[in-house]
Amino acid sequence: SPSGVMWNSSQRSCVFLFILLVGGIPSKIYGATDCPPSATSVSVDTLQSVVTQASHNAMELRINGTYWCMPSFLGTSFISLYALIHEWLTEGLEVKLEHTSHLDHDILVRTLREAQFPDGSWTGVDDLNEDSGWFDHTLSNYWYLKARAQHLGTNAWNASLERAKEFILSRGGLARTCTMNKAWLSLFGVVSWDFMSKIPLFIFEDHGLGKIAHAQHMVAQWVYPHMLPISYLRHFKVSVNLGEHFRLDELSNGYKYTAPKNMPRMSTVPSNSPPTGPEKNAILKMLEIQQPAGLFGAYTVSTLFSIMSILDYRMRFAKFIDPGFDRTLQDACLRGLQRVDYYYFDTGPAAYRGVLDDGHYWDTLLISNALLEAGKSPTEFQSTVEYIKKNRSPNDAIGFGIDFWYAPDTDDTSMLMMFFHSMGMMKEMEDAMKWIATMQNPDGGWPAFDRDRDGSWIIKFMARQFTDSAELFDESCVDLTAHILEAMGITGMHEAYPSVVSRALKYVKNQQESVGSFTGRWGINYLYATGPLLVGLARVGELKHTEPWLQKTVVWLQSVQNADGGYGEAPRSYDDPVWMGRGVSTPSQTSWALMGLWEAKLAGFNVTERAIDGAVHYLLDTFAKDNHSFFDHSCVGTGHRHLLYMQYPSYAVAFPLQVLSRILNYEIAVQRCASCDFRPWDVDEKNSVDATKFAKSYNSNV
Repeated sequence: SPSGVMWNSSQRSCVFLFILLVGGIPSKIYGATDCPPSATSVSVDTLQSVVTQASHNAMELRINGTYWCMPSFLGTSFISLYALIHEWLTEGLEVKLEHTSHLDHDILVRTLREAQFPDGSWTGVDDLNEDSGWFDHTLSNYWYLKARAQHLGTNAWNASLERAKEFILSRGGLARTCTMNKAWLSLFGVVSWDFMSKIPLFIFEDHGLGKIAHAQHMVAQWVYPHMLPISYLRHFKVSVNLGEHFRLDELSNGYKYTAPKNMPRMSTVPSNSPPTGPEKNAILKMLEIQQPAGLFGAYTVSTLFSIMSILDYRMRFAKFIDPGFDRTLQDACLRGLQRVDYYYFDTGPAAYRGVLDDGHYWDTLLISNALLEAGKSPTEFQSTVEYIKKNRSPNDAIGFGIDFWYAPDTDDTSMLMMFFHSMGMMKEMEDAMKWIATMQNPDGGWPAFDRDRDGSWIIKFMARQFTDSAELFDESCVDLTAHILEAMGITGMHEAYPSVVSRALKYVKNQQESVGSFTGRWGINYLYATGPLLVGLARVGELKHTEPWLQKTVVWLQSVQNADGGYGEAPRSYDDPVWMGRGVSTPSQTSWALMGLWEAKLAGFNVTERAIDGAVHYLLDTFAKDNHSFFDHSCVGTGHRHLLYMQYPSYAVAFPLQVLSRILNYEIAVQRCASCDFRPWDVDEKNSVDATKFAKSYNSNV
């Protein structure tokens, strides 16, 4: 030992076992004869049983023994819109798409009937904190049902439609709906395109003014694939009038942009002039962003807007399109539509729930990392690691899933780092870290997809109306920064990149709310950022119990624990601070909070027994109630803050397993410590030692 004390083989075994299981010793000063106290009243056997069953459940979900795919979803209203759009695509224009959808109207109608609130509204994804739905989702579902009424039997749906109509009118009618919905309504001749300011097509060109103000280099990755086709459609004011059933005059409520009833069948007429450079370029740019699996820009909604644009272009400029290029356009549309149809109807439990993209690389990395922490052998992941390796982007990072090969993100790549580290693939891990380091924003935080996409005044002006439909920019956020710090600490990269860590610490300190919490971008909300940040700081050695700003964070996190021991947070916390960290408990949100509190307890913060024990008991209780599995009954994911929320089924599979494994490993170590005649921190019988420093020294010697 550093002090010269000789250890026998039995003592060395005890010390190695403790460090291996705990991954470090609490930074509290222990006496020479003490073992750390148990952290929970739950027995090791009980914890082991739940971790074993949860691990088994996760392994059962693996596909072909290789990867996980648990699609995230945003709501049935996207299916309602698709049902309308599909009719537009296959029946609306003279240039039609020959495509048979897997849509079953009976299933969709039944789903909507079961999900409608008594006040006539619908929500996107389940939110148990609310007894009423969301406006835009309600309007989309009402529109579909009204268009479908001739096939439903009006008597059966009169009352439901009437309640939905009253809900919509009481909240402002058509004028209230978001820009994205108004764009759909304009395509059907329900609303005039004049509601939207024209976006000049030159901002999508690579030369001239476009070289100075190219939209693709100024907006977030997820905005450009939608903004491009909508700008084309607005440029030509494309619309198709499919008849009275598709109109919503009863919801106009005096809205000045309601389109007149005598709209022509279609706005598209063959042109006697060839397309201008910007018009043709817009179509070519859409083709550029179509990904190998078929989606334009990796999203279903942007794909549908792009297909509608391309169909209009084929009809409008038919005289000037080469037959070969026309086939290219037709094939692109069919590939895109087939992929959308697949996501909407062939994704197992997520079918009819609004799957907008593929995220199975994220699912695979998240669940693999949890299983490895739970004690699964790396040998069980050989096919997984080969699959992940071959699906990396050229810069050694990785994207969210299929079709994101062109757009890797920092969050997935931080999970990739930890996975490669667990699999002993150090070069690949270091290569991923190199990319992450280049992605750090000047403020010290990390964005998701692109560095320095935090707000162009040109785009803020030109696309200002879209702010009610999506977040336009990819700003730094605490949750991603927390995950990256965790990855850097676990892999040892924090020591190789000290300046990166230093800038990140400065960033997160500046983001703290007055009460001590931090807001989350990609998960709901303060819990998603605050708990993981404590973990990230612990991994890089910066979770110091003497720091007042961190003491405030730990106090706040304990203050929002629910009576059932769990943690939950409603989406409305983005709009109302009263809901900050408040809401119906869920396994995922409880796990985020518990992870942070667990690290704080090990770091010597004042964490109450109830905070840890209550959260553990909540997880075990909900596991038993949900047929020995973890399941989030209320939404936990964020699509666009204040606007759109989503559910990630993989979160309840991964996060509870991960945090319970950490606590189990600690409890096993404490139990075995008590049975040894040697204490891991027993360096000098006369003096206590700093256990963290000892662990670091011993690990380096090993």
